[in-house]
Amino acid sequence: MTQKLHPWENPEQDYARTLAKRRSERRYRSLQLVKTLKILLTEFKKYDVNNFNSAKKFVSRMQRELKKLEK
Repeated sequence: MTQKLHPWENPEQDYARTLAKRRSERRYRSLQLVKTLKILLTEFKKYDVNNFNSAKKFVSRMQRELKKLEK
């Protein structure tokens, strides 16, 4: 069974590979965001600011999601 392409799709392009590439790019950007948030939280801790609990929860939730994606 051949895959039916839409008129705007390029028959020479491997769409499964393109989607995998996009997923890896999203994963990379998410990892960079987690690192940035962790650094920011560390900076706030230096100034004894502890009212960013939602950001901590957000970072830990992102890390859990990334672990699921990497499996």
